[in-house]
Amino acid sequence: MNRSALVAAIVERTQQPPATVDAVIEGLASVLVESAADGTRVHLPGLLTLENVVRPARQGRNPQTGQPMMIPERRGPKLSAGATLKRAAAGE
Repeated sequence: MNRSALVAAIVERTQQPPATVDAVIEGLASVLVESAADGTRVHLPGLLTLENVVRPARQGRNPQTGQPMMIPERRGPKLSAGATLKRAAAGE
């Protein structure tokens, strides 16, 4: 589902104007990006949790040469599905 289809689906369910729904989606996207940038955890019960995690440094291999190399520690976003979303995906 792309953004315009998402907006249309929400408009159908909420009877809100498309411009309002689009502004809310833009606001949500902005909050999620800011939260990922500053490390704030976002938790929507039953739906999802977005948090920053630190992936530790580790030993890897250069795929072209096969030589060992160190992959540095880095921060990255982690998105976890909530129970309601997991049940829906499982068809329950």
